[in-house]
Amino acid sequence: MVVRLYLGNKCHDSTYMDVGEMKGRYVLGTLVCVLLYFSIELGIIVEAYNEDHLIEEDSDLLNKEYEKLVVDSQGGGDFLNIQDAIDFAKDGDLIFVKSGTYSQIVHIYKQIYLQGESKDNTFLSPTSNSNGYAIRITSDKVTISGFSIRNYGKGLYASGIRIHNDYVTINNCIIYNTPVGIAVWGSYNTITNCEFYGCEDEGIVFLGSNVNSCNYNTVSKSKFYDNTDGIELQYSSYNKIQDCEFYDNSHAGIDAIASSNNNNEIINCYIYNNDGYGVYFCKSNDNKITNCRITNNNVMTTKSTNNIISESTLSSVYLMDESYIKIENCKEFDKASIKAINSNYEIENQNNEINNKLRERIRNRIQEILINLKSFSTYVKNVVLKNNN
Repeated sequence: MVVRLYLGNKCHDSTYMDVGEMKGRYVLGTLVCVLLYFSIELGIIVEAYNEDHLIEEDSDLLNKEYEKLVVDSQGGGDFLNIQDAIDFAKDGDLIFVKSGTYSQIVHIYKQIYLQGESKDNTFLSPTSNSNGYAIRITSDKVTISGFSIRNYGKGLYASGIRIHNDYVTINNCIIYNTPVGIAVWGSYNTITNCEFYGCEDEGIVFLGSNVNSCNYNTVSKSKFYDNTDGIELQYSSYNKIQDCEFYDNSHAGIDAIASSNNNNEIINCYIYNNDGYGVYFCKSNDNKITNCRITNNNVMTTKSTNNIISESTLSSVYLMDESYIKIENCKEFDKASIKAINSNYEIENQNNEINNKLRERIRNRIQEILINLKSFSTYVKNVVLKNNN
């Protein structure tokens, strides 16, 4: 028997057979047709999706004139060292650095993507001049990921990475055992999924001034421990620090010093066991701490006004030198946890207010029910007495 299959509304057997056999084979043939139909349709959909996806990626790469350059210190790539690859690269190129230890100082002056094979096995560890750097970035739109970075150079200001431009991304890196982890002089930069430890001064420092803008930077999903300060801000505003952890730093988790560190946001961070302060604000106004846990640490402000802490767990707050702070809906926090010297504060505990109002409504309702029950009991008693008489 020959079965003809159609990917349409018809599917039948051209050979005569009895009714029972015809029904059974018709059902089987129909089932086969349906399965084939959906397989072909699904294949077309998947193929179309894959083609569209590849076209989109290829178009993106073509727009960037993308090229992948491989650096391998063992000779298995296009270059032996990172700087030679950067000098050769075009804007938009990917420089992939294979695992190993690289001791050269790197200057990135093109819009490139510098990717280490693994942050646990790709080491950039040069010895710079006094107060020098391991990596200097002077182009915007640079991305670095997948490295462990340190600088053996001497000097208080020796750094792992220096960012002198905007829209730079540092992702998935470890910066350690160097005086300054990352020093930033630009705006709109992003540092995420990184780890900072053993920095003798700061893990990250944002360095603005009257002539240099260092605003709108973001630090997220990163850890800071065993540094002097986790993050320090100087004349740097409108930054966001989110989903980070700060602990066992010898001075502060987050330190806003000098002046004019305004309108920064600290969101969903865990700050604890830092030797000096959890968060310190000096001459810095209109900052917001939201949904954070600050335990076994305090928030310290001096000459700072209109800062707000909300929806957070707090150990203590110290205010000095004409500071003002507003504390909204923070757990287990009251006036006994604030020390204010020549300063003012405001506490609003919305949850407690709501709970108190709810308790009052419940009490009133219970009293109404009791009164009604008493009235009903009296009514029943009177009815019973009347019937007995």
